[in-house]
Amino acid sequence: MVRAAILFAALVTANAVPAWADCSRLLPSADEAAIARRHIAPRDLVEMRDVGLPDGSTNIGASPLALSPDGKWIAFVLNRADLESDGYCRALIVVSADGEGAPRVLDRGGDLILGKGVYRGLLIASGFPQLITPRWSPDGRSIGYLRRDGDVTQVWRVGADGGGAVAVTKSPTDVESWRWSGDGGAILYETRPAVVAIRAKMRTEADSGYLYDDRIRPNAGPFPHLREAEVPLETFRHDLASGTTVAVSARDRAPDDDRSGYGFDGRKAGLEPVSLNPNSGLRLWVDDATGKRQSCLQAACSDGLVTYWWADEDMLIFQRREGWARGKMAFYRWRPGHGDPERILAGDDWLTGCLYRAEHLFCLAQTATTPAHVVSVALATRRSTTLFDPNPVFARLDLGTVERLTWSNDIGLPARGDLVLPPGYVHGTKLPLVIVQYQTNGFLRGGTGDDHPIFPLAAAGFAVLSINNPAFFGTNDPHITTIDQAIGAMGANWSERRSLLSSLLTGLDQSVARGIADPKRIGITGLSDGASSAAFALVNTRRFAAASLSTCCEEPKTVMTYGGIGWADWNHQVRRYPRASADDVSFWKPMSLSLSAAAIDTPILMQLADREYLLGLEAFTALRENGKTVELSVQPDEYHIRVHPRHRLADYIRDIDWFGFWLKGATDADPAKAEQYRRWTALRSLSSAPGHAP
Repeated sequence: MVRAAILFAALVTANAVPAWADCSRLLPSADEAAIARRHIAPRDLVEMRDVGLPDGSTNIGASPLALSPDGKWIAFVLNRADLESDGYCRALIVVSADGEGAPRVLDRGGDLILGKGVYRGLLIASGFPQLITPRWSPDGRSIGYLRRDGDVTQVWRVGADGGGAVAVTKSPTDVESWRWSGDGGAILYETRPAVVAIRAKMRTEADSGYLYDDRIRPNAGPFPHLREAEVPLETFRHDLASGTTVAVSARDRAPDDDRSGYGFDGRKAGLEPVSLNPNSGLRLWVDDATGKRQSCLQAACSDGLVTYWWADEDMLIFQRREGWARGKMAFYRWRPGHGDPERILAGDDWLTGCLYRAEHLFCLAQTATTPAHVVSVALATRRSTTLFDPNPVFARLDLGTVERLTWSNDIGLPARGDLVLPPGYVHGTKLPLVIVQYQTNGFLRGGTGDDHPIFPLAAAGFAVLSINNPAFFGTNDPHITTIDQAIGAMGANWSERRSLLSSLLTGLDQSVARGIADPKRIGITGLSDGASSAAFALVNTRRFAAASLSTCCEEPKTVMTYGGIGWADWNHQVRRYPRASADDVSFWKPMSLSLSAAAIDTPILMQLADREYLLGLEAFTALRENGKTVELSVQPDEYHIRVHPRHRLADYIRDIDWFGFWLKGATDADPAKAEQYRRWTALRSLSSAPGHAP
């Protein structure tokens, strides 16, 4: 499973899960910051309020914040899960850019909007939410944003003073993006009107049976998906005064209100690839006074670039990820033609979604132990002011301690991890340790995909190592010039898997060498690419005494069958996987749990979505037939990333119970879990050794 799938899952709109009726707890209350100190519970993580995307690793590019034309107000969408209804509450919020006054709710309601990406020509939902950024009208009197009601996403508009919110568009298909016209008298939006006809055609086809072709992905269900080429985006202009809507030409799709690359005198700046290798990163360039492009060749602006702004007519400010394995954020000034860039701000805060105006940055700030909150940073004084804290209760939760570890893997790629120790940890005590993958940036929530609860695991007495993968294998290879070549190089001899395993084991060895991790009680988790890394580790080492996988598995028949024709052909042509009929044991042996089932004694928990559980059956069946310790649960109406709050909570709790049982011999006295422990006790009798020495 390709790890980039998580990072780019939120490209366009998709389905949603229902909104919940009672939004009384959407905004934080003063009581939350005054509770008695206590340990964190799994529910605390599930019910966190989010501004923007929930994962600090993916909230780096586009901003969820919208600054008013006069610079006085910031608008954003706030989202919170509700376990009672298994849904979400959402609202459009406005806060003062100077930190004065209370947040104002301008509109409340709508369903969670999920994202879709284009994968092998198909529009596919992963379960990851779409980033929704409000837009202020040019006169600052209105705010528009995407809101989903009744299974369709429309543009809504609300008065900046709190005037009633109304749906502006009446599109029969989801509005995926939009913008104001230059004068604010109309909006231009993009949707896929051909979806209506294609859906109708599919309903007719269903009467005689779907043709099994590249539209069908059996793991997601026995029905066709939309081909992106058959439902192209089309642009429409809606006049606000008359209410008329007309189609416009493709050239009008360009967002002409996005002037971020233009200086005060019309000069242009942008980002360009450092090399032809698609994983090599970006560097900054600017047009000089004659229009000739000048690239910034200094190290400070040729790697890890995030975004940039014009500060005045000839000076740029840019943001960069830097430090060991790009683990820190920094900001620079650069006046082209007047020396090297100057670093003006750096620190441990993970700053994302930043906007710039008048020597101030407006960002989401978070640390390993502090959830994302909206801040203003004055560049002149380096002073940060919190404008809105969605989760003040976390200041009263005992999360334990976090230490950043750094290392290099066996081919010299820098990597890092965050070692989390339980509250009240006594130095010198050896603990069972659980590894969570595969990026560790900002607040430590549940790993990539948010399915394995880091701080609640620590509160339950585990050390947790949150791993950040090193750069992709072959990132600096000048012979690699396309994405397909990069993927092919990573797959050759399982090179990427070997690189990741080396990094993972090096970080684990550091934790053991420090006298913290008990080498006989190590657990591993994973979702998506993290699950593939976990499976590879289980096949090629005997370091792990328990495992929990949220997706599974890359197996000889599975990947060439249950992913459908399109995925099978792509796997064969790009990743160089053998055809299902090739029966190439030698190729698959290093990766396949099923082919190694007889030798694997690690208890494995699989918590899989109904749209993906077929991918796990080959491995599960082989392990079961070999008398191994394996359990699989299937969550209905779920995606690659969990969308139902109750399922996420169930995953969290079952993780803690599973590792408690296998790594500590612990059970929860809750009567509701009696059947669970009866099953696990029976499974334990299948294994002669619950742990494995290194």
